[in-house]
Amino acid sequence: MTQHETRVRGSRPSHPFHGFGALGWPALLLSLLMVLAACGNDDGGAATEAAAEATVAGTPAAEAEDSGDAASETEDGGDDAAAEAEESGDDAAGGGDITADSDEDGVPDALQDLASETGSATVTIGDQTFEFSLAGTSTNEGTTHIGRCESFFGMVMGNGFAADGRDITVGMEIPPVDWETYEDERFDPPSIEVEDEENNASWVADQGNDFVSGSSVGEYELEGVTASGSATFVNQWATDAEPVEGSFEIDCEA
Repeated sequence: MTQHETRVRGSRPSHPFHGFGALGWPALLLSLLMVLAACGNDDGGAATEAAAEATVAGTPAAEAEDSGDAASETEDGGDDAAAEAEESGDDAAGGGDITADSDEDGVPDALQDLASETGSATVTIGDQTFEFSLAGTSTNEGTTHIGRCESFFGMVMGNGFAADGRDITVGMEIPPVDWETYEDERFDPPSIEVEDEENNASWVADQGNDFVSGSSVGEYELEGVTASGSATFVNQWATDAEPVEGSFEIDCEA
């Protein structure tokens, strides 16, 4: 009897799930399935939501909305750029006011305002006599000349252009007659220069110019805004120029 019991127990080996009783393995499998199902619901829900979001983002409607936003930003940027360009144009236009008003020759009013209202000069060099205007402006071959004639500190100074329209200019500085008596050397020697572009000549009368030896302004008279006298001219643009006698007259009120 005892051996039989031992034999029976020996023919039924023990296992770790023996406690499930008559259900045994089927009960174990059912439990595992329930656990897996619970885990699957958690992960699956998150995956499902992610998939849904991805699907919505990938739809044409979403892409169109994103494109619309980008277009809106581009349009705003374009409007800003256009506004800045318009403002820059206004600034540029405002900065060009100096040439906004001009005379019939295209000389800006700002340059005309620098010119004297009266003034004339006459210079004779050898057998040539030049008449100059020291007032207003003149444009010759794209160059605008400004006529000026003034008197200050006892000097008479003038710059001008040929009255007949030729491309000839003049510059004069005539100090007081006693200019050499000032110990502080406040005055330079009297000087006259006539530039004749048409004949490639620059006639100079200036004893203070070392490059035109032999030229000078001789005796002259000065009263108020007028001066006149003699001069010896040398063409500084000619290599073998000889001194030529002449005369000058300037009047800032003529």
